[in-house]
Amino acid sequence: MNSSEPMPEHHELGAAINAHRIAASKTKEDMAGAIEVELSVVDGILKGDQRPDAEMLELIVSYLSLRSNEANRIRKISGYLQTEDAMSGALSADLQEIFVPKPVKADSLSDSDQILYTDVVHVVASSQGVVISFIQGLDSEGNPNVISRVGMSHKHVKSIIEVLKRSLG
Repeated sequence: MNSSEPMPEHHELGAAINAHRIAASKTKEDMAGAIEVELSVVDGILKGDQRPDAEMLELIVSYLSLRSNEANRIRKISGYLQTEDAMSGALSADLQEIFVPKPVKADSLSDSDQILYTDVVHVVASSQGVVISFIQGLDSEGNPNVISRVGMSHKHVKSIIEVLKRSLG
């Protein structure tokens, strides 16, 4: 890009994410697999042509294992962390929607608020990450009833295993 061409709209965000990706020795292909998007989406984000939505940004932050201050810097650059709140770590409305549970009355729980119990777990691992499917019995046609699927990096899986070991200790 020559100096007369305008910088992409989200150049600073893309450059910051890319710097963390390189520092973590992660490839663009691995990142795309871990956050479950096409490589072209990751390229667009890293070039600054695209801004990830709040949920995808949190997947990127988690995948890159950013420390709190680094994560908040990325959120601030993206616009998901309000500038005046950056030091306190206050979340924008977009991030509050993802992270802050809304208080509910016990008798008004919807299906999405209820705790789901599982009796079977299916794990698929690849070089790019792990997908865990939580299964509860069979559906009316005799197929496994998948109640939730969670994808994560190998590093995250290892940290969950450690938390479970300590919890069940």
